[in-house]
Amino acid sequence: MNVITGSGLLNLAGRSLCCGLLATSLSACNDHHHSSHSNDAQPATLTLNDSTAPQALLQVWYSANDAPQIVSQLTGPADPNYTVGSCLSGGTATPTLDDDNRVTSVTFDQCHDNYGPGFDFLENGILNFVYDNDGNLVKITAENYSKELALGPANEETLSANGVFQLPAGAGSSESYSLDGNLTKVDNTTDERNEINLGFEQFSITGTDNGGDSTVDTGGRILLPESGRYVDLSTGDNGLTIAGTSECPISGTLDLDANDGSYISVLFNGEDHISVTVNGVGQAEQTCDEFLIGIGYPVSPL
Repeated sequence: MNVITGSGLLNLAGRSLCCGLLATSLSACNDHHHSSHSNDAQPATLTLNDSTAPQALLQVWYSANDAPQIVSQLTGPADPNYTVGSCLSGGTATPTLDDDNRVTSVTFDQCHDNYGPGFDFLENGILNFVYDNDGNLVKITAENYSKELALGPANEETLSANGVFQLPAGAGSSESYSLDGNLTKVDNTTDERNEINLGFEQFSITGTDNGGDSTVDTGGRILLPESGRYVDLSTGDNGLTIAGTSECPISGTLDLDANDGSYISVLFNGEDHISVTVNGVGQAEQTCDEFLIGIGYPVSPL
C-alpha cells in the first residue's frame, strides 16, 4: 500500500486545503443507516435535518482537510534538526530524551520566541512522542497544548490540541491517521476571524494511491460544535474515489448518522454529479461548487 502525500486529506488539483471528502451532496438512503452505531456516550439527542445538514457537512470537510494541517504543526520537537528549549524571549521548554537522543516529551511554559517585527511564537502545554522501531514518529499525545503565532499586527493564528493523534504511516504523511481528542484553529486578520473547532472519537482516515486515482476510507465520530454532540461518519466498504481531474470525489458514499436515527447520505456518482439525501428525502443533484457554496465552504476561483 502506498500512502498519498500532500497537504490535506484529498489533495486534488486546484484548491489549497479542499479537495473532496465533503465536496459533494447526499443521496440514496439504505436501511443500514438505522442500525449499527453505538451511542452510549451521547446522553442527549442530536437530530440531522435540512437545517443542520449544511453545518454537519461543513464540519466533515474541516475534519478531513484541516485536522492533518494542525497535527503536522505538533511534530516540530520530534524533528532531529529542531532545537528544543530556545525560548529566546522568555519562558521555558523542557524536553525529555530517550537513549537514541530523540525527544519523547516537551513541557512548554510561556515559551516565547520573537524573531523580530511580525514574527512571534508563544507555546504552552505538553507534547509526548512515540516512535516505531525505525525511528519514525507514529504517535503524539497533547496535553493542553497551544501555540500562538503572529505574522504581523493584523495576522494571528492560534492552535490548540488535546488528545491522542496517531500517524501509522509516519509524520511525513498526512493522509493516514487516527484521532481521539480535540483540535482548534483560530485565524485573526484585519478583515475577519475564523475559528475551527474539531472533536474526534476513534476517528481514522486511510488514503491509498491507486496509480492515478486514489481511495480514501474513513470512519469514527466527529463533533458538531454548535450542538456539542457527536455523529458517526463512514464511507462504506469501498471508500471514496478521488481523481486529480476533480475537486470532489468521483465515486462512493459518505454517511452521517446521529444518535436518534436521523441521517445524511452523500452519493458521489461522477464528476459534478452529487446527490444528497436527508432522512430519506433526496435533494436535487448538485455540482461540486454548488455543494461547497451550499455548506458554506469557500470556493476558490478557477
